[in-house]
Parts: sequence; C-alpha cells; structure tokens
Amino acid sequence: MKKNSSLEYQLKKLGFAGTLSQVRDYANGNNDSFEAYKFVIRNNDHLAYTLSFEQKNNEWKLKGYHLIKTSIEIPAQMVQDIIVNELEQRFKKADKIYNNYYAGKERKNDIRFLEKLEEDLFKVYNSGEQGKKIASLLMIKYWPESEYGKYVHEGNKLKAKYETELRIDVAKGEFVTASEAYKRLKQIEVLTKEHAISDEVLDRVNLALSKGEHFMAYNNTLYFVDKDDVYFFRTREEANEFAAANISDHDNFSILHFNSLKDVLEKIPYGEALSHQLKSDPDANGLYNKDGNAFSDALIEHIELQQLSLFDKQLKTSIMNNENFQYLTDNIKYMGFGETLKAELERNMKEGKGEFQVHFKAEINKKPFEATLNFRKSDSSDMYFFNNYNASLEKSNGEKNEQTFYLNKGKGVTAKEAYNLLDGRAVHKDLVTKEGQPYKAWIQLDFEKKDKNNNFEVKQFHENYGYDLKAAVEKFAVAELNDPEKTKALMQSLEKGNVQSVTIEKDGSSHKMFMEADPQFKKVTLYDSNMKMVAKESLDQYKAGIDKGSKEIKEDIGNNKKKDLKQGVKPEKEKLEKKNGQSLLPKKRESRGKGLGVS
Repeated sequence: MKKNSSLEYQLKKLGFAGTLSQVRDYANGNNDSFEAYKFVIRNNDHLAYTLSFEQKNNEWKLKGYHLIKTSIEIPAQMVQDIIVNELEQRFKKADKIYNNYYAGKERKNDIRFLEKLEEDLFKVYNSGEQGKKIASLLMIKYWPESEYGKYVHEGNKLKAKYETELRIDVAKGEFVTASEAYKRLKQIEVLTKEHAISDEVLDRVNLALSKGEHFMAYNNTLYFVDKDDVYFFRTREEANEFAAANISDHDNFSILHFNSLKDVLEKIPYGEALSHQLKSDPDANGLYNKDGNAFSDALIEHIELQQLSLFDKQLKTSIMNNENFQYLTDNIKYMGFGETLKAELERNMKEGKGEFQVHFKAEINKKPFEATLNFRKSDSSDMYFFNNYNASLEKSNGEKNEQTFYLNKGKGVTAKEAYNLLDGRAVHKDLVTKEGQPYKAWIQLDFEKKDKNNNFEVKQFHENYGYDLKAAVEKFAVAELNDPEKTKALMQSLEKGNVQSVTIEKDGSSHKMFMEADPQFKKVTLYDSNMKMVAKESLDQYKAGIDKGSKEIKEDIGNNKKKDLKQGVKPEKEKLEKKNGQSLLPKKRESRGKGLGVS
C-alpha cells in the first residue's frame, strides 16, 4: 500500500492515524480482508475501535468500523497486599503496550511487566469471592473474550451490562470521526440507561417516608426499577453497608437521600433526565407550572392521590402482607443470606403455616456453612417474624460447631459474623439490654461451656473491659495505618471478626501477613503468609518502633541491654501457577480480541 494513498488520508481524517502501521502490514500480506484495532481510554471509558478493510479492484477500502465502549468502575479496595486501583493503572499501561505492539514497537521489559501484572491479577482472583469478582471485572474490562472467557463464567453477559456499541458504515457514505462516534455513543448511553420507575416503587417511597426512612438503595443495573429492586433505611451508614454487602454479577446498588417523591424522580437517572427537562424549560412542565403539559399534570395528580390514599392503603390486609413479605426479604438479604431464599419464603407464607423454616447453604473459605432460618406467625395477625436461625460450620477435622443466633427488631449477627464466631473469632456488635438500653461489646463463643438450650455460652467484653483494637494493631509495623481510609477499612474488617490481610514493614521490606482481633487477651493474633500463627517469642521482630523513653521500652531493655531480634526469613516469592503448561498471558487477537503475543 502506498504511503500517500487515499486510504491513509481517509484514516487520518477519521482520527485513526495511529493504525497506519498495522494497516500497511496487513495490506501488504496475502489477504482479501483484514481488521485493524485502536484502543483508547477517556476518563473511565474504555474504547475499542475495530476497523474493517476489504480489497476491491486491487485497492484497499475501509468498509467501516465498530466502536465498543466499556465503562466499568473497579472498587477501590486492597485485596491481599495488592491495591486494586494501582493494579488497574498497570492495566492501562498494558493497553499502551498492546497498541505499541500493533504499531510494530516492542520494548525490552514489556513481557516482564505483563507477567507481573498477570501474577498480581491472579493473586486477587484466588483470594476469595470478592477478590474473584474484582479480578473478573478487570479481565472483562481489559482482556479479549478469548482470554477472559477461560476464567469468567458467562463473561459476555457480564460484560454486556457495561457496554454500549456503535457501527459506522463508511462504505455507505457515513463519514463519522472517531471522536464524533464516541460522542454519539455517549448520547445513546444516556437514553438506554434511564430508569423507568414502577408505581409500586412510588408506593414504597411514600411508606418509607411515613416510617422515617430517608435513604434508598436501588439496583442501578436495571432499566425498569420495580418494588423488588429498592430497599429503604433510616441512616446512610445502614444503606452503604447493605450496598457493599450485596454487590454481585447481577446487582449493584446506588444510594440516594430523599425527602419526597420528587427527590426520587429527580435523583434516579430517569429522574435526572426529567430534572434536566424541567430546568431547561420550566414553563413547559407542570411540576413547576401547573399550566404545563398534560403528562406533568397527570404525574402531579398521581402523586397527590397516592399521598392522600397512603394511610388507607396501609390498613388493607393485602398491602400489609406484601409489605411483610418485602420486609422479610429485605431482612434476609441484609443479614447476609442473599436472595436465593425468596421463592421458598414466599411459598411458605402463602401456605399460611403457623411456623416454617428455610434453609441456606454456602462454602466459605472451603468450609461448609449452613443455616436454618426460623419463621413464626403472629398469634394476633397474619404477620410473620424472623426471630432466629440455627447455624453450623464444619471444621477441617470433620467436627461441626452449631449455634442459634437471635434477632432483635430485625437486627443481629449476620451470616458472615456467624461464620467467624463459629470459627472461633470475636465480633464487635451493637447490642441492647433487656431494658432496651443500647451498648457495644465484643462477643465470642465459649466452646468449653454450653447452656440449657445446648448453645455455646457467649463471652462478652464490654467497653469498660479496656480492649483498644487500634492500639493493639498499632503495636505492629502495619503499613495500612499510614492511610486513614485503609486504617478505617482494617478496623471495620477486624470488628466483623475477619482474618484480615495486612502489610508488615520489616527490615526495609514489606511482608504480607494476616491479623485477627483477640479482645479477651487485649491483643491481636498475627499469622504469617501461610496462615501459620506467629509464636509469641517471634512477635517482637514485627512490632513498630517505640520511643526509648517510654515505659514499655524500658521494661524491654531491662538492665540497659537490648535484645537481639532475629531477622525473619523473607517469604519466598509466590509463583504464578500455570495450568497444563499454558501461559495465562492474553494471546494476540485473531479477530476482535486483544493481547500481546508471547513465545
């Protein structure tokens, strides 16, 4: 292909000058047609342009191009010892490496960079359920289908939720530049991502307002927001905790604060479009001008009628039954049992049983966890109550720990907290006395003692017991303590009873270790990278430096003689496991896929 051909001129005009090198290479080969690629990141939009070429009358022509925009927000977290945001920045650098590769440029250290990136990605992927979800999002955002399909179940369906696409047919006279196509796609996205809101949702909004619940979590992955897609809370903290605990391949919740139906209509994306219309032409809309269009008048009348009939509706048994079912469904989900029990719950409630059970099973950290949720019907109404659940955890030796956990006004020990308690750890909870007075305490099961109901007795360590979790953590050289946000996340995780990964600074290097709270002995327990408990006599080498004038140092020094600290053996660098001898690096694309060829 000649350098100054009309095709090159056309590509430059369209904004695809960066593809010229690969176009020349393919055009000079023995092909009747081929595709070239351009990858761009704008803000958080990942753009993939696929240009299609064909040969006519011994001359290459651009048929058109296909633009796919992928917009995936990666959660800002630390998984294992890896900061996810920093990992994503390396993926962006890898994209530039791919573009250089297609342009015929390959630098000396590119392969090693990609290998290290992949190694860290799979550390996140293999760290647990949440890590797997984050890694899967990174894969579908930055890898070709041929590669992410190996690890992400129904990856195409997951990716489609975050994609919008546009095809430009140049052969038929469409002259749309790359940047214009992107603008067009953004406009399409605004339209397709608006939410339609059902009348039942508006009913529930009014009911929530009457209860003093002004925070709503709604599933933002859906076009049509129905009554089963919204949840209401009294505080933002409760709403945020619910949203964080219920992210999945099919659910992603946004939080909004509202004081009226109008707030909801304006703040959900569907409402944003309505709000824009109101502000740009207020005289044309009856929400601002009662003489406005018929649609707005009807909407106002609809809202007014709803408000007038709200309390009448609350008296109707059918509404109360539906609200009871919805409340229990929300309660189960908020308690960490997900949505899989919804159908079983509905079936039992419709049968009108005096009491019934629903069963939950899961595997957490390769340990079988089961729970039987107990429901009872009120003696004076058709209302059902979720009062308690029986949980069991099978240990690695085959033995089972079992315990009944009770709820108070819909709150109590969550499923994950129950798992942690049955696994021997302590959990920090907000509790209530028999007189109704709230208080905070650490709770832990005493596996040596049981009560008359065959439950393990519960040890409580109140605030006046004197356990200071942060002070216990600060005794060690924990890198996360240097960042307020990471410190907060670490404390919250430990309070939930989790074994949390931390980075310990020792001898000028960082070591991945694990930590759990131990309120009974007013300390934290430290584990090495293989989850082996660090012996008491070895703890000093991981402790933070303490001022020599302090009492603690003076006691350690004794007769002014410092102890020699044994230098810990640096953990062997983890090696990335290769399955069936195949590299996990993305391979060079054959069609739409993307990746760097590695020999």
